[in-house]
Amino acid sequence: MIEVVDSEDQMWILFRDSDRFLFDANCNHSAFGYSVLIELTPQEAEAYQERGRKYLNELCKTIQDSAPIIRESKSPFKGRNLSTELADATTKAFLKWKSKNRL
Repeated sequence: MIEVVDSEDQMWILFRDSDRFLFDANCNHSAFGYSVLIELTPQEAEAYQERGRKYLNELCKTIQDSAPIIRESKSPFKGRNLSTELADATTKAFLKWKSKNRL
């Protein structure tokens, strides 16, 4: 079952699905915005465990700057986008988390 672990408002959301982390980065290029959901590699998960939110902020910027959904992009994240495949599950997890964390 997918659950929210942490988030940075309007930047990223970190999910956990059993033993894997899923990272949803909010990307904006002028008037064009989109999100990219990737599974963290073992190296990325280790960096997160060591450096926490600071690492996730950097990773979000790296993903955005690489423009992974642009056809001509050579982004290392290009083939890792799971947004379509996991949209329903991550949306449900986020809405459940948000309802528990209202101020």
